[in-house]
Amino acid sequence: MLPERVLPAVEDVREAALKIRPYIRNLVPAEIGGGIASAWRSGIPSRGDLGGGGILAVDGSSNSVQVGLGQKIFVLSGAGAFSGEKFVEHRTYQVGVVDLFKAEDRIRIYRETLEAKTTYFLIRSLRPDVVLLDGSIDVLLSHEPLFYAAVPVRREELPERARERIVKNFLDLCSKKRCLESLEVITADPGAEEEKLAIAGDLIELAEGGGLLGDRRTSLAISMVERLEQGASVLKMIGEALETGSTMVGVSKTSSSRILAGAGIPDLTLVHWLTRGEGYTEPRSFPLSVHPSMEEVARGVGLRLPANLELTVTYVRFSRGITPVKLEVLSDGGGPDLEDVLAVLDGVSVSGYPYPLRRAHELAKVTRDHVRAVISVLDLLPDSTGREALGE
Repeated sequence: MLPERVLPAVEDVREAALKIRPYIRNLVPAEIGGGIASAWRSGIPSRGDLGGGGILAVDGSSNSVQVGLGQKIFVLSGAGAFSGEKFVEHRTYQVGVVDLFKAEDRIRIYRETLEAKTTYFLIRSLRPDVVLLDGSIDVLLSHEPLFYAAVPVRREELPERARERIVKNFLDLCSKKRCLESLEVITADPGAEEEKLAIAGDLIELAEGGGLLGDRRTSLAISMVERLEQGASVLKMIGEALETGSTMVGVSKTSSSRILAGAGIPDLTLVHWLTRGEGYTEPRSFPLSVHPSMEEVARGVGLRLPANLELTVTYVRFSRGITPVKLEVLSDGGGPDLEDVLAVLDGVSVSGYPYPLRRAHELAKVTRDHVRAVISVLDLLPDSTGREALGE
């Protein structure tokens, strides 16, 4: 007979927190804290000169709603704010529909593609000294350009021969649609759906009898085509910055990187916990990692990027008491000094964050009101989610 256990009627959440408090307080070993302290440089360089071309910041946003069975209407935006001899603002929207397979991930890829395209068109027209991107440059190119499908018993993916064919067929589509000469995300355009399906149908032998596995392989092929356009657009953006001499900087408010301390806790969290005033960590440089499929796409669209591209990484706090950010400065070995970059960004920061990037974020933001306006124009109704009874 099991012993009787008395459960509390309603437990206070603070009681649960008290149980783990001793462990949380000892998460950071002394040697890690010492390592962060030795890497920290107090203060921000006071003077920096990157030229007189101004600062361009670009951000993007997205939102979506389910309509009908198995589809989402999404709204993307890409926005830029330029601070130079004059202040210039730009924003563009794109609306599309996507099925529910990895919908949020695919919408994110569409958004990143639109951000990259917005960036390289604005670089071409404004020729800034500094280009600020919201987020990490490294993660845009280093990951495999493919999603995986969870199916019963195992994880489904595409065979290598299919991936090679997808790259080839994407390059054909990109040439036909002139995808790198258009601000529109071609693979997010409902008008390109038949061509994406044709690529998938040309490659994928559906599982015997069809069903879940076959559907997933088709969706995997389509999602890889979408990811390749994102990679091509990011590479084009980098190429445009190098050609115009613009210094590209990724600014991340959150990061899981552990390159500084090698601890289980992200570097950015440790810097936030263990430092207080203005300053930055000793910079570290790493080669820019580009996935082989992306390199093949770059060659296919005629992009010739230097082989010595690297990212210089530092964690910086521009204002006392403000959460630090991670900076990735892209260069080909002959880029500007990090201290120049820090001084210039400090000069345009408000409350510890570069104002042009804050303004780009404000311009780009896509709200539920935008989505409601779109589905109204399209004469659609949002689908029920099944959570209406919960007041959600």
